Amino acid sequence: MTEMRSIVYHTLVVATGSRYRNNMPWKEAETTAQTLANVAKLRGEIEKARSIVVAGAGLTGVEFAAELGLAYGKSGRKKITLVGTEEDLPLTPQVKTSVRETARRQLAKLGVSYVGGVKATTRPAPPVAAAAGGDNSMNGGDKKMAVAQAQTVTLTKSNGETRTMTADLVVPAYGVIPNTFFVPDRLRNDTTGGHMRQLPDLRTPGYDNVFVLGDVGDLQPARAAHADAQVRHLIKQFTAYFAGRPMKPYVFDANRLQMALSLSRDYGTGQAGSWQIWGYLVWYLKSRHLGTDQAAAYARGKVGLGRPWPNNY
Repeated sequence: MTEMRSIVYHTLVVATGSRYRNNMPWKEAETTAQTLANVAKLRGEIEKARSIVVAGAGLTGVEFAAELGLAYGKSGRKKITLVGTEEDLPLTPQVKTSVRETARRQLAKLGVSYVGGVKATTRPAPPVAAAAGGDNSMNGGDKKMAVAQAQTVTLTKSNGETRTMTADLVVPAYGVIPNTFFVPDRLRNDTTGGHMRQLPDLRTPGYDNVFVLGDVGDLQPARAAHADAQVRHLIKQFTAYFAGRPMKPYVFDANRLQMALSLSRDYGTGQAGSWQIWGYLVWYLKSRHLGTDQAAAYARGKVGLGRPWPNNY
């Protein structure tokens, strides 16, 4: 039996974030042990697969496909395919065409095939026995018959035409869901996937004492940098709010995009407003390490969003 109780509050801040569809990899699980186990499982599946489809050509999907391309696609060891949603080019339409074209060219150099302009759906294929004689196990030297569970990917064009492809491994790289299951329908924006409605002062419509922050809201795309900026703004405005004075609106440029895209450890591209960032700069700042060189300092709170990146930590 579910127990219900009421809590009286002066001010409510909704910052419940988002979650991911289809058990997307690389995201935190309920515990650290589960997160590590998920990563290890994915690594094992990648090692055994001969063909890999990355479904979703956003920032995460493109970066992941590029890493697979450098490790396996460029050498021809594995067949790597990146499937976009309904866009002919990778990344979203908000990104400059020149950046998107650069991403597609670099992926091709890494041996990654890009399939765009389709909607992808997957289903398991019947188990098939892999050919005996090779090293098909993770322990090395075990040449027993291995069984692979392939998946069938159906690609549907906007005109309804379909075709199918089979892959040993399909990795989903799309599907952010805002955590608004508890929010009344009138406060959700169904046109953005159910995000909670936000006004320019970060309140939700009809409530002067209810604020919305981060991924759960509909003002900006779900990105850590946007959540950080909203939190910083509201903290500064709380002084005026609690004193009963007018609050300043949260100001941002919806058309100004800042994005750095790693295309394996050897290259990168990006965008700052209307300017395409030099590939060398993205390589130097991000692609070489993907932030792992600053992981220790980040864990200690020495660096992070809105904080300087020191030379020594």
